[in-house]
Amino acid sequence: MADEKRGNGEVTRAQEAALARAELKRELGKATTSAQRLDLLISHPRCEALIPLMPAEDLYFTIKDVGLADSVELVRLASPEQFRAFIDLDAWRRDHLEPATALFWLRAAGTDEEEQRFRKKIHTLDIELLELVLRSATRVHDLEEDPDPEPQGTSFRSPEGRYLVEYLVEGTEYLGVKRLLDELYAEDPFRTARLLEAVRWETPSELEETAFRWRSGRMQDLGFPELSEALSYFAWLDPDAALPVLEKAPHVPDSFFLVRFQPQGRFFDRVAALVPEADRSVLERQLVTVLNAVMVVESVDPGDFEQVQRALLAARDTLSMGLEHAARGDVNAGLALLVAAPLKRVFQVGVSLALRLKYRADRLLKSGKASLPGSKDQPLFDRPLDAVVAGLRRKRPQYAEALDDASAPEERLRSFRDREDVARVSAALDEAERLIEVLERLGFDTKSGAQLAQACRPGEPLSFLRFSDFFLTALAHDLLGEGFTFDALKVDRVRAFADAAFAEQEGKPQLSEAARRALARLRGEARALSEGHARAATSFENVLVTRLLEDVGEPWGLGTLAADTPLPLLLSKG
Repeated sequence: MADEKRGNGEVTRAQEAALARAELKRELGKATTSAQRLDLLISHPRCEALIPLMPAEDLYFTIKDVGLADSVELVRLASPEQFRAFIDLDAWRRDHLEPATALFWLRAAGTDEEEQRFRKKIHTLDIELLELVLRSATRVHDLEEDPDPEPQGTSFRSPEGRYLVEYLVEGTEYLGVKRLLDELYAEDPFRTARLLEAVRWETPSELEETAFRWRSGRMQDLGFPELSEALSYFAWLDPDAALPVLEKAPHVPDSFFLVRFQPQGRFFDRVAALVPEADRSVLERQLVTVLNAVMVVESVDPGDFEQVQRALLAARDTLSMGLEHAARGDVNAGLALLVAAPLKRVFQVGVSLALRLKYRADRLLKSGKASLPGSKDQPLFDRPLDAVVAGLRRKRPQYAEALDDASAPEERLRSFRDREDVARVSAALDEAERLIEVLERLGFDTKSGAQLAQACRPGEPLSFLRFSDFFLTALAHDLLGEGFTFDALKVDRVRAFADAAFAEQEGKPQLSEAARRALARLRGEARALSEGHARAATSFENVLVTRLLEDVGEPWGLGTLAADTPLPLLLSKG
C-alpha cells in the first residue's frame, strides 16, 4: 500500500522518507568531520533508502575528504545517477577525461557483490566513456582478421569467439576492467561485442568530445552554471545600492557538505546561524549555487579537494564581506537580508568592494606616477604598499598580508574577509596617493627617474627600484651640501655621505643629527599639504630610516662599506 497509518494521521512513504532525510541532513550538518558524516550515512538503519536521496555532490566531497578506499560502502549504496555524478566530478580535467580515474571509481563500485546494483551503475554511464575506459585499459584483437594474436599479458576470449581482449593494466585496475567486461557480457553479449568493435575503430577525440557534451549538461543539473552565467557572479555593481528581493530559489539540492566550509568568526556565519529553520533550505540552495559558480570561474578541479577547500573558503569570505557591508555591520539587518535578498547579489557586493579597490590601484599605475617607464608597471612603493598594490592588481584582487606583517613576502595574499580589510587597504591607497604628491612637491618625476636609472645601470631592468632609492640618493646630496637633488651620486662620495649620515653610539651606528634634520624636509613638505600627507610622509620616513641603518649604516659600522656594496642609492662612476 502507498499509505501507512502513523500517529494521528496518514503519512505517505514518500513523506516518511523526506522526514527521515531531513533529520539525517540535520545530523550531517552538525558533524564536524567528513569521517563523522560518513559514519552517520552508512550506519543509519535506513541507509539503503536514504543515501540515494542525498545530493550527489555532497556524497562525492565526503568520499574525497575521507578517501575512496574508506568509502567503498558509500559508493556501493549510491544510486546509479549519483555514481555517474562521481565520475563526472572526478574524472575530468577541464575537457579531458582521465580514464584511469573513471576506472578507479568503477573498481570501487565493482566490489559490490550485488550484480544488479553494479549493472545499473554501468548502464547510466555514457557509452563513449565506457569506450574510452576500455581503450585505455585493453587492446582488442579481431580473431577473424588475426586468428593467432600474441598478447603480452593476461587476455580474455569473448564468448562469441570473435575477439581476444588483451588487458593492458594489472592489479586492482585489471580486476576493475575484468568485472566490467564480465557484467557487460553477462547481461547483453551482442551489445558488448558491438562495444568492443567500437573500441577498435572509434576516434578517441570524437568520443571524448561527445562524452564531454553529455557531462557538461549534467554538471548544470548538479548546479554548476555555464561559464557565462558563472562569470556574472563576479560582475561589478554599485556595492552601496539597495539589494533586491529574492524572486525564486535555485533548483538545486540543499547541501550538508558544501555549506560546512565555514571560516571561523566571519560575519556571514554568525548571521547564518540565526536564520530560521523554515528559511534555511532556500539559503543553503543559494549558497550551493554561489559556491559552484566560483568553482566554474576559478577552473577549480573538483577532484583536487584542497583546491576546492581554498576556493570555497575564499568565496565564503567574499560573501561575508558583502553581507557585512550591505548590513552596515548590523547582525539583525544582515539576518533580514539573508532571508529576503538574493545571495548572488550579496556575493557581488563583496566582489565589487574588492574591485573598487582594484580600480583605484589600476588608475594609480596608469597615471605614470607610481612606476617607472619601462618597468612593466612594477610599483615604486616600498613595503608594504608595493605588496598592497600588486595584490589588488591581480585578476581577482587579493589582500596583501604584508599590510599586517611588513616582513611577509609579496606573494603572501589572501581573500578579503570583512570591512576592516577594505578599510585598511583603502587607507593604504590613500597613503600611496599622498606619498606621490609629496614626492612630486619635492621635485621627483618618474620619467626623469627612469632616465637616471638607465644611465646608472644601462641594460638592467628597472623593476627593482623603489621610491626610497631615489629619496635616499637626494638625501645623500643634501647631507654633502650639494642640494636636494635626485641626480645619481658619485661612487667616490658614498663614504663621505655615510660619515655625515651616521654617528656611533654604544658601538652601533645611529642617524646623525644632520641626517635627522635632512629627513625633516620630507615631513615639512608633507605638512604643507595636509595632515593626511604628513602621516604618509611619516610612514615613508620609517622605511627610509630602516633602509639607511640596515643597508648603509651596518656596513659603515663594521668598516665594510666599499664601492661594490649594494646600497639603496643611484650611483654613477663618473
